[in-house]
Amino acid sequence: WHPGHYMLVFREESHATIFPKRIREICNETALQGLQFKMDWGALEKDKGNYDFSRIDETYAALESCGKRLVLQVQVADFNSTDPTGLVPGYILTDAEYNGGVAPTRSGFIARLWDDPVMTRLIALSKALGARYDDKPNFEGIVLAETATGQVPEGYGFTGTAYVAELERAIKSMAVAWPTTNVIAYNNYMQGISDAQFI
Repeated sequence: WHPGHYMLVFREESHATIFPKRIREICNETALQGLQFKMDWGALEKDKGNYDFSRIDETYAALESCGKRLVLQVQVADFNSTDPTGLVPGYILTDAEYNGGVAPTRSGFIARLWDDPVMTRLIALSKALGARYDDKPNFEGIVLAETATGQVPEGYGFTGTAYVAELERAIKSMAVAWPTTNVIAYNNYMQGISDAQFI
């Protein structure tokens, strides 16, 4: 555990911007421990079980070379989007098993993580990532992005109880898949769950 300041790079930043500009800034700033890097699930899994970790590999290698650390945040929601393409893998959107894969929010989309089949595929991604990076000494953390849903409307099978149960399943699985790496879940507003239930 290496607490301290980590530069957060939003996924809207292009790869060309991150390399070399952001990496150079991080490497030259002694106050920074490293980088927190956001990537959409759809950018990491091109087809079912076919993963592309090349950007993570490149980012990790660049940070490790100057003694900095990497925290990866897997994005499963976009609250400022009119198109869910790329947020989740294409098969999640098209295969009937996943019920459309995403649900609308007030201003974007979120993966249907309250549905067992969708969460099962996200857990599979976590296991693949853990197998590749858990033993990397400068891989500081894996983040399950914020729990806020952006108010999923009725008709998408959402219940707070199901969502919390699936999140608990994911976090327990991540702790097993990443035994030596920090597993982080960002807890935010929990739709359909009272404070008393959450506590």
